[in-house]
Amino acid sequence: MKTQCAILVFCTVLILTPLACLAQSDTKKAAASPGTRIMNKQVGIAFSVPNGIELYSADSPGPLPSRISADTPYFLVNPDFRDENVNIKIADGVSESDLNGLKQMLDSNPNTPLPGYKRIAVRFINVGKDGTLKAVEHQYQMKGNVLGTIRNITFVIGNRGFIITCGTAVERFEKANREFFEPFLKSIEPVK
Repeated sequence: MKTQCAILVFCTVLILTPLACLAQSDTKKAAASPGTRIMNKQVGIAFSVPNGIELYSADSPGPLPSRISADTPYFLVNPDFRDENVNIKIADGVSESDLNGLKQMLDSNPNTPLPGYKRIAVRFINVGKDGTLKAVEHQYQMKGNVLGTIRNITFVIGNRGFIITCGTAVERFEKANREFFEPFLKSIEPVK
């Protein structure tokens, strides 16, 4: 269990993803248009692409081919503010008890060595289309491309851990959370 917790902790400190490579108008080849429902049995989840958001994947990496991999299969990006994005990471061999271990590790380490790190919250929440996916949320501010607010949401489906990193500039967070992050998190459901 320690190994899985360490993997989850490592993944939860992956931060506001600098997507400067998207600064050009190279938004062609997005994997899906807004409002599209994505269902991936191999990854194990389904979700909806929020309105106004672009999705990139292995099939349609657009300008992100070096960032998309088997363990990071999706990036959702606001085309109007490229540093406002969500990425989905997966880790196999993770159990529900690892969520408890992750929360305990985060609770016992309030000072993470990240530039400008300021913890906002560590808590259990429920996400998903029916609100039944138990998750650990680690919300914090830090300095990346911009001073950002990040929400790392970690949950388990079967024996696979999902780490959803939602990030944007501090001054854009409330709007992005309401119009992008929350609709996305509420659309997730397991696929078998």
